[in-house]
Amino acid sequence: MKKSIWSNADMYGQMLVWLLSVVPFIFFFSSLFKANDFYMLLLVHGLGLLIIGVWQMVSTLINLLLAADEFKGFFRKNILIGTVLAVLFFCWVYSGNFKIPLPATKTYYSYILGLYFLLVDIAAIRYWKYIGHYYKQINHG
Repeated sequence: MKKSIWSNADMYGQMLVWLLSVVPFIFFFSSLFKANDFYMLLLVHGLGLLIIGVWQMVSTLINLLLAADEFKGFFRKNILIGTVLAVLFFCWVYSGNFKIPLPATKTYYSYILGLYFLLVDIAAIRYWKYIGHYYKQINHG
């Protein structure tokens, strides 16, 4: 049985959005020596991660409802991880630390935000790795 268009759109669509949000870092890496430039690129990447996060939560909920019992544990864990990361993000926003431009006295915020986004990147890649295996299992029996 061939992969469905929905499984391909789920996997590769998320990867495309992630790549579009990472490319500015790769392209402009040599000029990231100014704190505000780094911060702005982090916010661009954060927008991509926000889109991916919502997409993955919806995908996880749908797959949790449709999955066999042997796969449901992963999807439950993924919902928990996504919820924790979302709460951390909204606490950061609520604290008032998302200011554009970044105040010169608070340049370390960009590094904290960068570490947070690294955690989100790792969670997204973990999901893609598993979801690829999951779609392969259900499509090939």
